[in-house]
Amino acid sequence: MKDLNEDKLTEIVIDFSKLDGTEAKVQEFYGLSGVSELGANIQSVLQRMFGMNSIPVTVRGTEGQISAFAKALGSERRYIETARNLGLTDPRAVRSKAQVQAAASEFKRKTGIEWPFK
Repeated sequence: MKDLNEDKLTEIVIDFSKLDGTEAKVQEFYGLSGVSELGANIQSVLQRMFGMNSIPVTVRGTEGQISAFAKALGSERRYIETARNLGLTDPRAVRSKAQVQAAASEFKRKTGIEWPFK
């Protein structure tokens, strides 16, 4: 039987530092496949937040970019938990979804990247 050691896991690095809030910079820095990879990395971070794995994560960027990312990620997590516990039609889940949309808008303004990733 094989053991999986955390020290053998590759750290996830999410880097917004070269982005200026425009889609052109996103394409220049990440390209189409890079945005997909970024989305997969953020999915891994969300899974980590729900205790599904423990991959180390580093986020780079300006204070505003990192703050917008943290708010979007946190609001996404709260929405998932609320929807899972109360259902999608519960008023609290609907409010939580609106908070995700507001955080996503701020994230796009700071980075130029759509949330959720498409």
